Amino acid sequence: MKPEMIFVLVLIFLIPISSFAQESSSCPSGSYHGLDNMGNDTCRDIKTNKILSSLSNPTPESKTNSHSSPSEIITFGDDSTPLILLIGLVVIGVIGISSFKIIEKNNLNKQKQREEEVKLKEKERFEKIREEKLKQQEQEDKEGEEVRLKMIEIQKRKRIKEETLQNELKQKETKEELEFQEKIKNQETLYDSESIESIQDTVSLRIFYDLGKKSSKYWNETGILDRIHFKDKEIKEELKITQNKITFRIFVESGEKHKFAKLISGGNMEFWDHDVGGYNLQIHFSKPEEFLKAVMMKHIRHSLSKVQILDSEYSISAILVRQDADYADASNILKKIVKSFCDEMLEMGDILVEKQ
Repeated sequence: MKPEMIFVLVLIFLIPISSFAQESSSCPSGSYHGLDNMGNDTCRDIKTNKILSSLSNPTPESKTNSHSSPSEIITFGDDSTPLILLIGLVVIGVIGISSFKIIEKNNLNKQKQREEEVKLKEKERFEKIREEKLKQQEQEDKEGEEVRLKMIEIQKRKRIKEETLQNELKQKETKEELEFQEKIKNQETLYDSESIESIQDTVSLRIFYDLGKKSSKYWNETGILDRIHFKDKEIKEELKITQNKITFRIFVESGEKHKFAKLISGGNMEFWDHDVGGYNLQIHFSKPEEFLKAVMMKHIRHSLSKVQILDSEYSISAILVRQDADYADASNILKKIVKSFCDEMLEMGDILVEKQ
Protein backbone atom coordinates (compact mmCIF):
# COMPACT_ATOMS: atom_id res chain seq x y z
CA MET A 1 0.00 0.00 0.00
CA LYS A 2 1.30 3.42 -0.94
CA PRO A 3 1.97 6.03 1.83
CA GLU A 4 -0.46 8.57 0.23
CA MET A 5 -3.36 6.13 0.46
CA ILE A 6 -2.51 5.40 4.12
CA PHE A 7 -2.67 9.10 5.09
CA VAL A 8 -5.98 9.57 3.19
CA LEU A 9 -7.55 6.66 5.08
CA VAL A 10 -6.34 8.12 8.40
CA LEU A 11 -8.03 11.45 7.66
CA ILE A 12 -11.24 9.73 6.58
CA PHE A 13 -11.41 7.81 9.87
CA LEU A 14 -10.54 10.82 12.06
CA ILE A 15 -13.06 13.27 10.59
CA PRO A 16 -16.16 11.42 11.84
CA ILE A 17 -14.64 11.01 15.25
CA SER A 18 -13.95 14.73 15.70
CA SER A 19 -17.22 15.85 14.05
CA PHE A 20 -19.71 13.51 15.70
CA ALA A 21 -18.00 12.85 18.97
CA GLN A 22 -20.17 15.35 20.78
CA GLU A 23 -23.52 14.79 18.94
CA SER A 24 -26.36 13.84 21.24
CA SER A 25 -29.80 12.45 20.78
CA SER A 26 -31.20 15.43 22.79
CA CYS A 27 -30.09 17.88 20.03
CA PRO A 28 -31.52 18.10 16.52
CA SER A 29 -29.79 16.46 13.60
CA GLY A 30 -26.81 18.50 12.38
CA SER A 31 -26.07 19.90 15.88
CA TYR A 32 -24.04 18.84 18.87
CA HIS A 33 -24.34 19.13 22.64
CA GLY A 34 -22.29 22.04 23.94
CA LEU A 35 -22.34 25.07 26.33
CA ASP A 36 -23.38 28.65 25.87
CA ASN A 37 -21.55 31.74 27.16
CA MET A 38 -23.11 31.31 30.59
CA GLY A 39 -22.06 27.71 30.88
CA ASN A 40 -25.54 26.28 30.30
CA ASP A 41 -26.19 23.22 28.22
CA THR A 42 -27.20 24.03 24.66
CA CYS A 43 -27.29 22.65 21.16
CA ARG A 44 -24.94 24.20 18.59
CA ASP A 45 -24.89 23.90 14.81
CA ILE A 46 -22.03 21.73 13.63
CA LYS A 47 -21.18 23.95 10.65
CA THR A 48 -21.77 27.46 12.03
CA ASN A 49 -21.35 26.68 15.74
CA LYS A 50 -24.43 28.90 16.50
CA ILE A 51 -26.70 28.17 19.47
CA LEU A 52 -29.84 26.48 18.38
CA SER A 53 -31.63 25.90 21.73
CA SER A 54 -30.89 25.64 25.45
CA LEU A 55 -31.29 22.45 27.39
CA SER A 56 -32.62 22.23 30.98
CA ASN A 57 -30.62 20.23 33.56
CA PRO A 58 -32.21 16.85 34.08
CA THR A 59 -33.69 16.00 37.51
CA PRO A 60 -31.51 13.61 39.40
CA GLU A 61 -33.06 10.24 39.97
CA SER A 62 -32.17 7.40 42.22
CA LYS A 63 -29.81 4.93 40.91
CA THR A 64 -32.32 2.16 41.34
CA ASN A 65 -35.07 3.88 39.34
CA SER A 66 -32.93 5.35 36.55
CA HIS A 67 -32.93 3.69 33.18
CA SER A 68 -30.56 5.09 30.62
CA SER A 69 -31.72 5.15 27.03
CA PRO A 70 -29.48 4.07 24.21
CA SER A 71 -29.08 7.68 23.09
CA GLU A 72 -27.89 8.76 26.53
CA ILE A 73 -25.36 5.92 26.73
CA ILE A 74 -23.58 7.01 23.54
CA THR A 75 -23.65 10.72 24.34
CA PHE A 76 -20.24 12.29 24.76
CA GLY A 77 -19.63 15.36 26.79
CA ASP A 78 -17.02 18.05 26.34
CA ASP A 79 -14.74 16.24 28.79
CA SER A 80 -14.32 13.31 26.37
CA THR A 81 -12.72 15.44 23.60
CA PRO A 82 -9.02 15.08 24.76
CA LEU A 83 -9.43 11.34 25.07
CA ILE A 84 -10.76 11.13 21.53
CA LEU A 85 -7.88 13.26 20.23
CA LEU A 86 -5.39 11.10 22.11
CA ILE A 87 -6.87 7.96 20.59
CA GLY A 88 -6.69 9.61 17.17
CA LEU A 89 -3.05 10.52 17.66
CA VAL A 90 -2.30 6.97 18.77
CA VAL A 91 -4.04 5.61 15.72
CA ILE A 92 -2.12 8.08 13.51
CA GLY A 93 1.15 7.06 15.19
CA VAL A 94 0.42 3.37 14.76
CA ILE A 95 -0.56 3.85 11.14
CA GLY A 96 2.48 6.12 10.55
CA ILE A 97 4.87 3.60 12.09
CA SER A 98 3.26 0.84 10.07
CA SER A 99 3.50 2.92 6.91
CA PHE A 100 7.17 3.72 7.55
CA LYS A 101 7.85 0.05 8.17
CA ILE A 102 6.03 -0.81 4.97
CA ILE A 103 8.01 1.87 3.10
CA GLU A 104 11.26 0.63 4.61
CA LYS A 105 10.36 -2.92 3.73
CA ASN A 106 9.51 -1.86 0.18
CA ASN A 107 12.83 -0.01 -0.07
CA LEU A 108 14.67 -3.06 1.20
CA ASN A 109 12.84 -5.24 -1.27
CA LYS A 110 13.69 -2.83 -4.08
CA GLN A 111 17.32 -2.72 -2.96
CA LYS A 112 17.45 -6.50 -2.81
CA GLN A 113 15.85 -6.65 -6.23
CA ARG A 114 18.43 -4.23 -7.62
CA GLU A 115 21.22 -6.24 -6.00
CA GLU A 116 19.81 -9.42 -7.49
CA GLU A 117 19.64 -7.72 -10.89
CA VAL A 118 23.26 -6.53 -10.51
CA LYS A 119 24.36 -10.02 -9.45
CA LEU A 120 22.48 -11.53 -12.36
CA LYS A 121 24.09 -9.11 -14.81
CA GLU A 122 27.51 -9.76 -13.26
CA LYS A 123 26.92 -13.49 -13.48
CA GLU A 124 25.91 -13.14 -17.12
CA ARG A 125 29.02 -11.02 -17.78
CA PHE A 126 31.30 -13.58 -16.13
CA GLU A 127 29.57 -16.37 -17.98
CA LYS A 128 30.11 -14.53 -21.25
CA ILE A 129 33.78 -13.95 -20.40
CA ARG A 130 34.15 -17.63 -19.46
CA GLU A 131 32.58 -18.71 -22.76
CA GLU A 132 34.89 -16.37 -24.67
CA LYS A 133 37.91 -17.76 -22.80
CA LEU A 134 36.79 -21.30 -23.51
CA LYS A 135 36.41 -20.47 -27.20
CA GLN A 136 39.83 -18.81 -27.21
CA GLN A 137 41.37 -21.78 -25.42
CA GLU A 138 39.76 -24.18 -27.87
CA GLN A 139 41.12 -22.11 -30.75
CA GLU A 140 44.59 -22.03 -29.21
CA ASP A 141 44.47 -25.77 -28.55
CA LYS A 142 43.39 -26.34 -32.14
CA GLU A 143 46.19 -24.14 -33.49
CA GLY A 144 48.69 -25.79 -31.11
CA GLU A 145 47.61 -29.23 -32.27
CA GLU A 146 48.00 -28.15 -35.89
CA VAL A 147 51.50 -26.81 -35.15
CA ARG A 148 52.39 -30.01 -33.28
CA LEU A 149 51.23 -32.20 -36.16
CA LYS A 150 53.07 -29.97 -38.59
CA MET A 151 56.29 -30.21 -36.55
CA ILE A 152 55.90 -33.99 -36.32
CA GLU A 153 55.52 -34.13 -40.09
CA ILE A 154 58.58 -31.90 -40.60
CA GLN A 155 60.64 -34.03 -38.19
CA LYS A 156 59.42 -37.16 -39.90
CA ARG A 157 60.46 -35.86 -43.33
CA LYS A 158 63.78 -34.66 -41.88
CA ARG A 159 64.41 -38.07 -40.28
CA ILE A 160 63.58 -39.84 -43.54
CA LYS A 161 65.90 -37.49 -45.39
CA GLU A 162 68.71 -38.04 -42.87
CA GLU A 163 68.22 -41.79 -43.03
CA THR A 164 68.30 -41.63 -46.82
CA LEU A 165 71.50 -39.57 -46.76
CA GLN A 166 73.06 -41.92 -44.23
CA ASN A 167 72.15 -44.90 -46.33
CA GLU A 168 73.57 -43.22 -49.42
CA LEU A 169 76.74 -42.33 -47.50
CA LYS A 170 77.07 -45.87 -46.20
CA GLN A 171 76.57 -47.22 -49.69
CA LYS A 172 79.19 -44.82 -51.00
CA GLU A 173 81.63 -45.72 -48.23
CA THR A 174 80.97 -49.39 -48.81
CA LYS A 175 81.57 -48.94 -52.51
CA GLU A 176 84.79 -47.00 -51.91
CA GLU A 177 85.94 -49.57 -49.36
CA LEU A 178 85.28 -52.38 -51.83
CA GLU A 179 87.21 -50.51 -54.51
CA PHE A 180 89.98 -49.86 -52.03
CA GLN A 181 90.17 -53.52 -50.99
CA GLU A 182 90.15 -54.50 -54.65
CA LYS A 183 93.13 -52.25 -55.32
CA ILE A 184 95.03 -53.73 -52.40
CA LYS A 185 94.19 -57.22 -53.60
CA ASN A 186 95.45 -56.41 -57.07
CA GLN A 187 98.47 -54.60 -55.59
CA GLU A 188 97.51 -51.38 -57.36
CA THR A 189 98.87 -48.00 -56.29
CA LEU A 190 96.40 -46.03 -54.12
CA TYR A 191 98.12 -42.68 -54.25
CA ASP A 192 96.83 -40.20 -56.85
CA SER A 193 98.81 -36.95 -56.97
CA GLU A 194 96.18 -35.25 -59.14
CA SER A 195 93.57 -35.53 -56.36
CA ILE A 196 95.68 -33.12 -54.29
CA GLU A 197 94.99 -30.32 -56.78
CA SER A 198 91.28 -30.35 -55.86
CA ILE A 199 91.92 -29.82 -52.12
CA GLN A 200 90.21 -26.74 -50.61
CA ASP A 201 90.64 -26.40 -46.82
CA THR A 202 90.22 -30.01 -45.58
CA VAL A 203 91.75 -33.37 -46.53
CA SER A 204 92.51 -36.78 -44.98
CA LEU A 205 95.35 -39.19 -45.74
CA ARG A 206 95.21 -42.93 -45.04
CA ILE A 207 98.73 -44.36 -44.79
CA PHE A 208 99.38 -48.09 -45.39
CA TYR A 209 102.84 -49.05 -44.22
CA ASP A 210 105.18 -51.59 -45.72
CA LEU A 211 106.77 -52.65 -42.41
CA GLY A 212 110.10 -53.45 -44.07
CA LYS A 213 110.26 -50.05 -45.77
CA LYS A 214 109.10 -48.40 -42.58
CA SER A 215 111.86 -49.95 -40.48
CA SER A 216 114.45 -48.93 -43.08
CA LYS A 217 113.13 -45.37 -43.13
CA TYR A 218 113.31 -45.18 -39.35
CA TRP A 219 116.92 -46.37 -39.41
CA ASN A 220 118.08 -44.02 -42.16
CA GLU A 221 116.48 -40.81 -40.86
CA THR A 222 119.17 -39.94 -38.33
CA GLY A 223 118.30 -36.25 -38.62
CA ILE A 224 114.84 -36.90 -37.30
CA LEU A 225 115.25 -39.94 -35.09
CA ASP A 226 118.38 -40.98 -33.27
CA ARG A 227 119.27 -44.64 -33.77
CA ILE A 228 119.54 -45.15 -30.05
CA HIS A 229 115.80 -44.51 -29.82
CA PHE A 230 115.23 -47.91 -31.46
CA LYS A 231 115.82 -49.38 -28.05
CA ASP A 232 112.87 -47.44 -26.64
CA LYS A 233 109.62 -49.30 -26.11
CA GLU A 234 107.57 -46.57 -27.85
CA ILE A 235 109.60 -46.84 -31.08
CA LYS A 236 109.27 -50.61 -31.10
CA GLU A 237 105.49 -50.23 -30.78
CA GLU A 238 105.43 -47.65 -33.62
CA LEU A 239 107.20 -50.05 -35.95
CA LYS A 240 104.31 -52.52 -35.51
CA ILE A 241 101.66 -50.00 -36.70
CA THR A 242 100.43 -50.96 -40.18
CA GLN A 243 97.95 -48.11 -40.82
CA ASN A 244 97.31 -44.56 -39.69
CA LYS A 245 95.01 -41.72 -40.69
CA ILE A 246 95.88 -38.02 -40.76
CA THR A 247 93.30 -35.23 -41.03
CA PHE A 248 94.27 -31.71 -42.17
CA ARG A 249 92.21 -28.51 -41.81
CA ILE A 250 93.38 -24.94 -42.39
CA PHE A 251 91.60 -21.79 -41.13
CA VAL A 252 91.96 -18.15 -42.20
CA GLU A 253 91.97 -15.38 -39.57
CA SER A 254 91.35 -11.97 -41.19
CA GLY A 255 92.43 -9.81 -38.22
CA GLU A 256 92.51 -5.99 -38.46
CA LYS A 257 94.45 -3.47 -40.48
CA HIS A 258 98.25 -3.62 -40.18
CA LYS A 259 99.07 -1.42 -37.22
CA PHE A 260 101.84 -1.21 -34.59
CA ALA A 261 102.13 0.52 -31.23
CA LYS A 262 104.97 1.17 -28.75
CA LEU A 263 105.12 0.42 -25.05
CA ILE A 264 103.75 3.18 -22.81
CA SER A 265 106.93 3.03 -20.71
CA GLY A 266 108.75 4.91 -23.47
CA GLY A 267 110.66 1.93 -24.80
CA ASN A 268 111.39 1.35 -28.46
CA MET A 269 109.78 -2.11 -28.61
CA GLU A 270 106.92 -2.42 -31.09
CA PHE A 271 104.01 -4.84 -30.61
CA TRP A 272 100.67 -5.74 -32.19
CA ASP A 273 97.75 -3.89 -30.54
CA HIS A 274 94.96 -5.75 -32.37
CA ASP A 275 93.89 -9.25 -33.48
CA VAL A 276 96.55 -10.56 -35.82
CA GLY A 277 95.51 -12.13 -39.12
CA GLY A 278 97.03 -15.28 -40.57
CA TYR A 279 96.65 -19.04 -41.08
CA ASN A 280 95.88 -21.74 -38.54
CA LEU A 281 96.67 -25.32 -39.62
CA GLN A 282 95.23 -28.14 -37.47
CA ILE A 283 96.46 -31.75 -37.97
CA HIS A 284 95.13 -34.79 -36.13
CA PHE A 285 96.51 -38.39 -36.05
CA SER A 286 94.26 -41.37 -35.39
CA LYS A 287 97.24 -43.16 -33.74
CA PRO A 288 100.17 -41.51 -31.97
CA GLU A 289 103.44 -41.87 -33.94
CA GLU A 290 106.37 -39.68 -32.97
CA PHE A 291 108.31 -40.39 -36.17
CA LEU A 292 105.33 -39.60 -38.39
CA LYS A 293 104.68 -36.40 -36.44
CA ALA A 294 108.34 -35.37 -36.77
CA VAL A 295 108.24 -35.87 -40.55
CA MET A 296 105.07 -33.76 -40.73
CA MET A 297 106.57 -30.84 -38.73
CA LYS A 298 109.68 -30.96 -40.98
CA HIS A 299 107.57 -30.38 -44.10
CA ILE A 300 105.52 -27.63 -42.42
CA ARG A 301 108.71 -25.72 -41.59
CA HIS A 302 110.10 -26.21 -45.09
CA SER A 303 106.86 -24.96 -46.67
CA LEU A 304 106.30 -21.97 -44.36
CA SER A 305 108.82 -19.52 -42.94
CA LYS A 306 108.37 -17.99 -39.45
CA VAL A 307 105.68 -20.51 -38.56
CA GLN A 308 104.88 -21.35 -34.92
CA ILE A 309 104.25 -25.03 -34.20
CA LEU A 310 102.68 -26.61 -31.13
CA ASP A 311 102.30 -30.37 -30.89
CA SER A 312 100.68 -32.95 -28.62
CA GLU A 313 100.45 -36.73 -28.66
CA TYR A 314 97.68 -36.80 -31.26
CA SER A 315 97.82 -33.39 -32.95
CA ILE A 316 99.85 -30.51 -34.42
CA SER A 317 98.87 -26.81 -34.49
CA ALA A 318 100.75 -24.53 -36.88
CA ILE A 319 100.16 -20.75 -36.86
CA LEU A 320 101.49 -18.40 -39.54
CA VAL A 321 100.96 -14.65 -39.08
CA ARG A 322 99.91 -12.93 -42.30
CA GLN A 323 97.96 -9.68 -42.25
CA ASP A 324 96.83 -10.17 -45.85
CA ALA A 325 95.72 -13.82 -45.39
CA ASP A 326 93.08 -15.10 -47.81
CA TYR A 327 91.35 -18.41 -48.56
CA ALA A 328 92.99 -19.02 -51.93
CA ASP A 329 96.47 -18.76 -50.41
CA ALA A 330 95.40 -21.03 -47.53
CA SER A 331 94.37 -23.74 -49.99
CA ASN A 332 97.73 -23.46 -51.79
CA ILE A 333 99.60 -23.75 -48.47
CA LEU A 334 97.69 -26.91 -47.58
CA LYS A 335 98.30 -28.45 -51.01
CA LYS A 336 102.03 -27.72 -50.80
CA ILE A 337 102.41 -29.33 -47.35
CA VAL A 338 100.33 -32.39 -48.23
CA LYS A 339 102.17 -33.00 -51.53
CA SER A 340 105.67 -32.75 -50.05
CA PHE A 341 104.66 -34.97 -47.11
CA CYS A 342 103.14 -37.64 -49.40
CA ASP A 343 106.20 -37.68 -51.67
CA GLU A 344 108.36 -38.66 -48.71
CA MET A 345 105.91 -41.06 -47.03
CA LEU A 346 105.55 -43.09 -50.24
CA GLU A 347 108.98 -44.46 -49.33
CA MET A 348 107.29 -46.29 -46.44
CA GLY A 349 104.22 -47.66 -48.20
CA ASP A 350 101.10 -46.38 -49.97
CA ILE A 351 98.77 -43.37 -49.35
CA LEU A 352 95.10 -42.86 -50.13
CA VAL A 353 93.95 -39.21 -50.43
CA GLU A 354 90.39 -38.79 -49.09
CA LYS A 355 88.73 -35.45 -49.78
CA GLN A 356 86.15 -34.25 -47.23
